[in-house]
Amino acid sequence: MRQFRILLNVLTSLSRNFVGLILGVVATPIILQALGDEAFGAFRVLLDWVSQLGILEFGLFPSLQAVFAKSLSKSSQIHPASISRLAYKRYFQVLVFQGVGLGIIALFHKELIPVSPRMAHDLHMAMIIMGISLLFTFSQIYRAYLDANQRGYVISSTMMLQNIIFIFLSVILALTGYGIRGQALAFLLSIAISFVILFRKTKDELTGSTRSSSHTGAHLSIKEQRTPQFIANLSGRASLLADNLIISALLGAKSVTAFYLTQRLLLLCMQQLQQLSNATWPAMSEIYFEKNKEKFRLHIIEVTEIIALCAGALLSVLAFLNPPFVVLWTGESTYAGLALSSIVVYNVGLISIITFWQWCFIGTGYIKTIIPAIVCQAIVNLGISLFGTHSLGLIGPAIGTLVSFQLITIPWQSHLMKKTFGVSLLKLSRAWIVPFALPTVASLSMVYQWGTPKVESWWQFCFYALVATPLVSVAFFYLLIGAHTRSLFIKRVQFFVARKTKA
Repeated sequence: MRQFRILLNVLTSLSRNFVGLILGVVATPIILQALGDEAFGAFRVLLDWVSQLGILEFGLFPSLQAVFAKSLSKSSQIHPASISRLAYKRYFQVLVFQGVGLGIIALFHKELIPVSPRMAHDLHMAMIIMGISLLFTFSQIYRAYLDANQRGYVISSTMMLQNIIFIFLSVILALTGYGIRGQALAFLLSIAISFVILFRKTKDELTGSTRSSSHTGAHLSIKEQRTPQFIANLSGRASLLADNLIISALLGAKSVTAFYLTQRLLLLCMQQLQQLSNATWPAMSEIYFEKNKEKFRLHIIEVTEIIALCAGALLSVLAFLNPPFVVLWTGESTYAGLALSSIVVYNVGLISIITFWQWCFIGTGYIKTIIPAIVCQAIVNLGISLFGTHSLGLIGPAIGTLVSFQLITIPWQSHLMKKTFGVSLLKLSRAWIVPFALPTVASLSMVYQWGTPKVESWWQFCFYALVATPLVSVAFFYLLIGAHTRSLFIKRVQFFVARKTKA
């Protein structure tokens, strides 16, 4: 059941991203043409600023994930209903903080989201609508529970529906002349529907009578987790989610359009690779709490190698195909250049590997161990991103991410893996360097040497992608990962297929 849920979580996430990609390919040029570069970029920046208000949870969401996971173990004395009741109170406080935060953004919107005077009123209306959307922040409770219960497939399916509704409404409202406020309204309606679905999926499990002792236990568990989770979340946002904000502040909202569109396919790929990490962490936590340390260490190496293999195969293909994809999709004027595309390709692989490593610490209660590394990486990343954007333009944030991850996060967290869990540094390094770093760097070098393929139609792009990706994946699987991991993976697939065939 554990392996089945992991597979189901990954498949539904893949479906969600595939549907999002197809709809985005069709809808984005329409929306971009209807809104114009400035309005399109302004909404992306507004959406990013509203997303940044998530930091005002002060680590509540990941704390709930960890506490829900602990409550679902057989030996736990904490009932999920106790956690949810306490979470409702905490999220009401979060809602107040986020309302104040949005007010501050509105007060300084001219500096944070610079637009021409003719768009000022439209932007104000969009801010009001986005403020209403904060009411649905309570859905984080349901997402945390489903995630901890290894039911990420419910979340992915709901988010896929949300994405379909959002894109459909975005196109309709853009074509009918509603501008930035129309995009905000589409966002509001889509998350309202997902809120209702998630509530209905969890209400029976998160309600019922609970003992006061359980409530006290839930309170203490959440309180213990929140501070380190908040620091990690703050550092992560400073590292990864502030890029559009830096570009907007230093280069203008219009520049965000090319920066965003050049990375769009790669960021969808990153979401899918991260889902591999997100799908495995509840199972990894279960193994750890079963006191099976050796099995836990073996799984760290094995999962790292599988994630690195997927990243290496997919990104080696996208190194060649992302530039023609952007040009074919929205035109050459929205392509920010080969340098940005190449750096982001490598960064996406690093992020997917680091995400899994961090979950190993978070899911086992050792999050405090990695806080210094996360904070240091965030400071270096933000500093280089600001300086790089001012000096080099759009590639500045990507360079900041590359330097901080490669020189700080990877070595530091590798050391902590050995110190905390006893993982071999040599095996861990080989697990990500051979399947990911070496082939990806080689592919990027070939792109600079020979250039990208000439793609003149979507049929041609799909042909290259559908032929190259499976061929490269199979070749990497047999050539670049260890025999032990390859053997285990094949046996698990055979066991799963045999079991489902009998059923």
